Amino acid sequence: MFSGENADLGEGIGDASILAWLDENGDPIVILGHPIEALKADDSCSGDGGATATEILLAESNVVVVKGSICSGVNVVVQQRYEDENITQVSGASTAPEVTNPAGREPFQTFVRTTVHDGVQGDRQGKFAYQFLEARTAYIVHDSDAYGSGLAGEAQKSFEALGGEVLGVESWEKQTREFSSLVTNIISAGPDVVIVEGFAAEAAAFFRQLREGGYDGDFLGGEAFKTSEFLTLAGDDVDGVYHTAPRPVEDTPELIAFQERFLDFNGNDWEYVPFTAQAFDAGQVILRAIQAVAVDFEGSVYIDLLALNQAIRASDFEGVSGRMKFDENGDVGGGAGGVDPIVYSIVENGEYILVDFSPE
Repeated sequence: MFSGENADLGEGIGDASILAWLDENGDPIVILGHPIEALKADDSCSGDGGATATEILLAESNVVVVKGSICSGVNVVVQQRYEDENITQVSGASTAPEVTNPAGREPFQTFVRTTVHDGVQGDRQGKFAYQFLEARTAYIVHDSDAYGSGLAGEAQKSFEALGGEVLGVESWEKQTREFSSLVTNIISAGPDVVIVEGFAAEAAAFFRQLREGGYDGDFLGGEAFKTSEFLTLAGDDVDGVYHTAPRPVEDTPELIAFQERFLDFNGNDWEYVPFTAQAFDAGQVILRAIQAVAVDFEGSVYIDLLALNQAIRASDFEGVSGRMKFDENGDVGGGAGGVDPIVYSIVENGEYILVDFSPE
């Protein structure tokens, strides 16, 4: 996703991955005398765009692995194509449960992700709304793609399991900017909290119209619009917005060093670009696996795709966001040592401030 309204998100996550393939001097890491080369293909975070980007990458004879897509709505469309070609995908941001638990078939063996799925985040959202915000009624709205609908469904399930009542669930298409009917429905329902799953441009427009319509209850969203763009677009009343997001499980020296490298390389604080630590770890998974299986063949680097897939799925190391070890579905484990893999925040004075919350 390198174009459109959410291009900054895609570029930031892409930059974090590229950092994993650069040495301390900023030069591409060399394997058997050949520097790693990263190619970009823009999927525009859509199924059609993903299909096109997939064919562009598969047309390149030297492509052996794909870092991405960050968008679940893309992955559910392209996974079969990559599996047919024995090309492994490593995503640092695609969180919809169905990506690693597809309906009607076994999980794809050529897909893994380095972030927890939305079964985890959605569960915590419901608990945060009910236990921290003390909401008893909610209205849930979401982007209609796999990411938005998946996270919304998990949040609803969690909130209702605790005894909360969901007064309505509605969705929007990407690039929607007019939300008057949705705002009217929410104002009429009068929920304690509005839970929003989507991206920054749509979420910011919806938030402004909801506040202008008179809603003064709580507003809770996921990580996809915990961005600097949302703070800019949401207007003067953005303070008080709550977010959940997957997070690194420990502030290690390695994580701190990555944060400094990312700021220098990208120009943005990593906290304002979701999934940067997980994307760096996805790059590390790829790098380690290539180093493990690459062989010299008459001066060229030869990489067996099956061996590469097996090396990726056998990953087991401490990354900057947590332990990189995948289960049989391709999911990375949740927090370590009892650490909650989700972080909670509130916007105060135009900045994201951490909120201390321990779900029961």
